[in-house]
Amino acid sequence: MFTIKRLISFFFLLFLFFLISCEEEKEKKEEEIDKMVLLTEKEWKLNNYQVLNEEGQDISFMVQPLILQTYKIDLSEGFSLKFEGDGTGIANLVMQEDGSNVPKTVDFTWNFNEDRSKITLHSVGEDLLFLSGEIGSEEEVSQEFEITQLDEMQLNLKGSMAALEDQSISTVNYFFEH
Repeated sequence: MFTIKRLISFFFLLFLFFLISCEEEKEKKEEEIDKMVLLTEKEWKLNNYQVLNEEGQDISFMVQPLILQTYKIDLSEGFSLKFEGDGTGIANLVMQEDGSNVPKTVDFTWNFNEDRSKITLHSVGEDLLFLSGEIGSEEEVSQEFEITQLDEMQLNLKGSMAALEDQSISTVNYFFEH
């Protein structure tokens, strides 16, 4: 009789453990689906960005003129990303050509890391997304970004960028909204 009670208790505990682990797995899958839905449901427009040098000082005010001069991209006129559920996407940006603002689109692909805390964007050809490499290059350029916030209204990404003048590495925080 004593052994039967122990056996029943053992199976009951085993059942509870199984039930709890299934619930945790279900919650993890729901969180993954939520991040995918949040990322892909609407276009994300760049609201602001912050560039920090190696010492952590904000040098954003110096970067926009260099981006405009080097890449002919005017971030003040608009930049947005639209992620699709199949791992593709489109960047919409404004370039200056012959003194005029010209809308341009750039195709990219993307993927999450395993725990969906980071996203990697891949671009071929004109590297206007990451401001690294050669414009007009046919090589694939990829950059990983830490997702510091993703909810119904905001997408914040943290990445790095080689400085345009001295090639030091800067941290860049991108703040997108719907």
